[in-house]
Amino acid sequence: MLLQNKHSVKKFFFLVGLAGIFSPINIVGQPLFCDLSAETAFLINAETGKPLFSKNADSVFYPASTTKAATALYALHRKRESLDQLVTISQDAVACVSIPMRRSSGKHPSYRLEFGGTHMGLKAGEQVDLKTLLYGLMLPSANDGANAIAETVSGSVLAFVSELNEFLREIGCQNTNFTNPHGLPDPEHKTTARDLARIGQVAMKDPIFREIVSSSKFVKAQTNKQPETILDQHNALVKPRHKHFYPYATGVKIGYTIQAGHAMIASAEKGDRSLIAVVSHKEGAAQRYRSVIQLFETAFAEPKQTRTLLSKVHDVFHQNIVGAKSRLTATLAEDLTVSFYPSEEKTFHSQIFWNVSEPPISVGAKVGEVHIFDEFNALQKTSFLVAAKAVEATFSYQMKQKIQLGKLCIQKRRIYIAYSMAFILFALAMLAVKRAKKESRKAV
Repeated sequence: MLLQNKHSVKKFFFLVGLAGIFSPINIVGQPLFCDLSAETAFLINAETGKPLFSKNADSVFYPASTTKAATALYALHRKRESLDQLVTISQDAVACVSIPMRRSSGKHPSYRLEFGGTHMGLKAGEQVDLKTLLYGLMLPSANDGANAIAETVSGSVLAFVSELNEFLREIGCQNTNFTNPHGLPDPEHKTTARDLARIGQVAMKDPIFREIVSSSKFVKAQTNKQPETILDQHNALVKPRHKHFYPYATGVKIGYTIQAGHAMIASAEKGDRSLIAVVSHKEGAAQRYRSVIQLFETAFAEPKQTRTLLSKVHDVFHQNIVGAKSRLTATLAEDLTVSFYPSEEKTFHSQIFWNVSEPPISVGAKVGEVHIFDEFNALQKTSFLVAAKAVEATFSYQMKQKIQLGKLCIQKRRIYIAYSMAFILFALAMLAVKRAKKESRKAV
């Protein structure tokens, strides 16, 4: 069995020289260079959340319809098992007012829809399943769908928004406050690029969410109020025939209002790298797409580097062995190396597992293993430890072994004799029984 060294778990320690002196080491990331015109931009590794590029990532701004990524995420969190549920659309969910009236009168809630806003054409009294509402929310960016989903999940839009904000804080969004589920303008409806990236990261780990946001279109079935219609995707990155199509894109959501400008959460995957980008532009929609593609391409073009963390030549491990003339000196059977992207900071820790037998130990014998873990405790590499020198037993330990061996032999001999005597007695008893049966037959 492998025995864990009690003192071996630490913020990766690089073993130096024969003395086995420990000194800490981290791989410090070098942020990507990307000359973007975006006011705000943030790029992360979608698997780990590691930042790769940042420009005003913590500046507060209006997110517009990127809000809907959070709405869809929370709806799936609450209603994953109820996507076939039929929803009856309320009048409140689809009620619209003019833009000046909504913004200036103070009589309408933040979630009230505006004429001219994006929608999926829902009608009061229409019955639509929740899955279709989610596709309408994320593809044509339906504001009416957002309100209908909020009412379905929480009973009212206001209750949904309150729950949504609490949920976002729980997943790590520290500077986000939403006042509605769709992103229409409100002075208190704010977020940051860092928080939107976190929302995108969590959401893209959900297979249903991924399926929705990667779709170029969806068929809204005939309802009690309307015939079958097609819901088209507004995110050009995942539309194969669009001029801004990006072959590695996998989602997520665009947004636009006059106040917010052009915002976007985007995701892409290539090779072993998965990325989430967030940008906010006052410029046109085309520049928004160019910026996220530029971020993705810069990251995908980054070559991996390899670093040797532990060397089979230079790094030595020691362990005291009971009954040995000298300490066990061990080396790695092979170098322990890790590959990484320069823009990502890495922290490793090691764990030594000794599998040491009693002396003598011959040169080259396997005496343990070294495991390398990342900061998420995912095993990265392992290598056997082998004895670099022979380890002999002390004279007293050899004598003790011989005495123990002698005692063991005596014990085994006694057990053998006991078993033999028992067998003989059993055989004699069986023979006696057999003779008794013969005598009884003769008497008859």
